[in-house]
Amino acid sequence: MKKLLSFGFVSALIGSTLVPSSSYAAFEPMLDESAMNQAIDPCVDFYTYSCGGWLAKTQIPADYPLWSRSFLTIRDQNEQILKGILEDYSQDNFSHPSTYQKKLGMFYGSCMDTDALKSATPKFLKTAFSEVEAIGKTRTLSQIVGKFHKEGIGLFFNIGSTQDKKDSSRMIAVVDQGGLGLPNRDYYLEKNEKKEKIRSQYVEHVAKMLELGAVASPAEAKKQAQTILEIETELAKNSLSPVDRRDPYKTYHPVGGQGLKELAPSFAWDDLFSQFGIHQTKDLNVAVPEFMSGLNQLVTHRPLEEIKLYVKWHILHGMAGAMDLRFVDENFRFYGLTLSGQKKQKPRWKTCVASTDSLLGEALGEAFVKKAFGEEGKKQTLHILQALQASFEKTLSSLDWMDKKTQEAALVKLKTIQNKMGYPDKWKDISKMDIKKTNYLENTLSAGRFWVEDDFKKVGKPTDRTEWYMTPPTVNAYYSAEGNEIVFPAGILQPPFFERNAGLAANYGAIGVVIGHELTHGFDDEGRKFDSKGNLNEWWTPKVAETFTHRAECLVNQFDKYKVAEGVSINGKLTLGENIADLGGLKLAYQAFQASRKDGESKHPSLSPEQQFFVSFGQAWCTQITPELEKLRAATDPHSPPQYRVNGSVQNLPEFAKAFGCAKSKPLNPSRTCSIW
Repeated sequence: MKKLLSFGFVSALIGSTLVPSSSYAAFEPMLDESAMNQAIDPCVDFYTYSCGGWLAKTQIPADYPLWSRSFLTIRDQNEQILKGILEDYSQDNFSHPSTYQKKLGMFYGSCMDTDALKSATPKFLKTAFSEVEAIGKTRTLSQIVGKFHKEGIGLFFNIGSTQDKKDSSRMIAVVDQGGLGLPNRDYYLEKNEKKEKIRSQYVEHVAKMLELGAVASPAEAKKQAQTILEIETELAKNSLSPVDRRDPYKTYHPVGGQGLKELAPSFAWDDLFSQFGIHQTKDLNVAVPEFMSGLNQLVTHRPLEEIKLYVKWHILHGMAGAMDLRFVDENFRFYGLTLSGQKKQKPRWKTCVASTDSLLGEALGEAFVKKAFGEEGKKQTLHILQALQASFEKTLSSLDWMDKKTQEAALVKLKTIQNKMGYPDKWKDISKMDIKKTNYLENTLSAGRFWVEDDFKKVGKPTDRTEWYMTPPTVNAYYSAEGNEIVFPAGILQPPFFERNAGLAANYGAIGVVIGHELTHGFDDEGRKFDSKGNLNEWWTPKVAETFTHRAECLVNQFDKYKVAEGVSINGKLTLGENIADLGGLKLAYQAFQASRKDGESKHPSLSPEQQFFVSFGQAWCTQITPELEKLRAATDPHSPPQYRVNGSVQNLPEFAKAFGCAKSKPLNPSRTCSIW
């Protein structure tokens, strides 16, 4: 349950180190003038200036809710590579297959065998529901909740291990809010026509799933689904908002097991924790105490039959993707089509590749790295990273609003950021994970049990600084405030973010901004609250902290004004950390580019090197997105929509206005700009 501050849906690419076979689609080029629309005034709408040509000719594939010029194109390439690996493994095309090859092949093959799920699903549900019916007879609610949590099925709350926020050297247990089927609390609590419509559609979905699971007849299902909505609404009322959860102090309450028992005495917590091998809970963080008090009221006053109904629903909800295709289809109808606007499901092989990567990720990642990743990517990544760090060090050293004491601590934090590139130094051992050849449903449960057990083994142990929280094939990057580390998986190390033969302007505008973004996360409104060792610690002097907050408020006000759709605006407080990182990353990368550039370099004669830098940045965000997903992300995603990540950042950089000769009256050269770092 480690909190990550990531670059977004996907992230950084740093080397043409993944070599696709000729059967795969070509990588997008680096800076591409044909993707631009140079009829647009860059000082009015730089995003469309950079991406207009691409936007005009690109349609969202029916099996996606969005498509991007860089991120999803790269992920599509990686999926093809992983598919080739897994198809070979599933067909036993090896003279001496390793244990991991067998496990990967069997897991992927069982996922592709949808016929086997027709008989496995009713057997699983019969067994699971019989256990639920035993609550109050031979089993307690705590025993059943613990049993399903052990298999990765979340009920009522989230539970696991976490780094102690104020002692980064050790791992403790944590209990946190959870138990919802809609994206977050606001979907239950907001009183407007759009959210009420979604709640009505959600009730229809729950009712259909209850029918498919033989929990209720069609005549009863709608009423029972309404009861489930009422229970989840009670949980939502006691949950922190997405904005509040961005404050790490609001989710740190190390009250221990005794404090948890006082908050929610209706649960037999000792019995529950003992199922995870934890027999003392002195070191325990209750992330949201008011949630646990509310949960206690709920299970105390709700009839037992309603509690059982809620548990059955979340078994159906949690396992929908691993059951027979009737459940898969209904799950997609609501979460894919209704909430995201995705027109059709992905091919089964893509689902199975994603599932294998999710549950056997490092075993698959090891194979991926051997096939598709080289050491040269690491070297080039580190060279660019060092240039960005030098740029940030120069910036920190020259800030006139930061006093010497805070400045010195900031420089220590910057210099101690741990850099992880490509893949872990130590691979996870999954030899004890039990995988069968034909039962995908049981394989999913088995993998869930393995990872839950692995997670709880960390409690009471020293923090493992070598661990990764993304798999190597992942197309993303992240900064972890608790680890004070930036991580770039091998999956993102390819064009159009970095290419050895591309000019410095294009490379720094793409990957340079990404690296700068992750570095800046260590000093955004959330990351700045953690010190160089990853401890939640107020290392800023009060006056400097106040100045930072005032400067950050400028970005909150700027992004609050952007409208995503009619009646839907960006939440400037929710997106503040990412907006700070976007602006900081762009500024740092530009400075590093200017320090590294060579005279006379210009791969695109119609654009100056400075213009190439900014267009490369803009084209990294070329994205088509469904209206449904755009609204969903506005309510749940801490990242601003792509066009505002571009336009909202460049308007705060005087160097952009100078590069394109923007007059002061132009929208992207405002009289007042925001500046943090």
